[in-house]
Amino acid sequence: MTQSKILMFFKQTSTTNAHNAPNVQIHNEQVCDEDEQTVVTNKLPIVSKQLAQVTPIYECDIYFDGCSKGNPGPSGAGAVIYHNGKEVWSDSAYVGNKETNNYAEYQGLLLGLKAARRLNVTHLNVFGDSKLVISHMLGKYQVKSDNLMGCYQQCKQETKHFAHIDFHHVYRNKNERADQLSNDGLVKG
Repeated sequence: MTQSKILMFFKQTSTTNAHNAPNVQIHNEQVCDEDEQTVVTNKLPIVSKQLAQVTPIYECDIYFDGCSKGNPGPSGAGAVIYHNGKEVWSDSAYVGNKETNNYAEYQGLLLGLKAARRLNVTHLNVFGDSKLVISHMLGKYQVKSDNLMGCYQQCKQETKHFAHIDFHHVYRNKNERADQLSNDGLVKG
């Protein structure tokens, strides 16, 4: 395959983030140029052949949560970032006096995404127990609430700062630390 064909294939199968770093979306396929010096692999930019067999890692995991007492009512948000299973950052915030639980969930996500960007994280797994927020971020559900549209847009904007990001719904029992932090956010109000 010629270099120009590789580039055309690469452009057709990739997207870029805010730093114009490619996110290749080729599922376990490899394409070599004629001299076999460069390879396009799953979710990696063009890399040397020696690195082609390395599986990309998710450098950090974010868990987020939000809570509202009264829904709407006093609300808090929290997020925690793990690297190799160890907590490296956490925070909580008071969201407001009359906010909904979904709004607080988005604020927890935004809190975590902004912190990950400040920490120069490039690859993320994001976990939350709000099926609505995760489904919005995955494009499975449309955002219909005017109250949530601004939050959604802010979060989508933040995702552009990462080379790769995945969103996962988890049950509440797998999100205990973020839940604790969101409740701690209520105390800050």
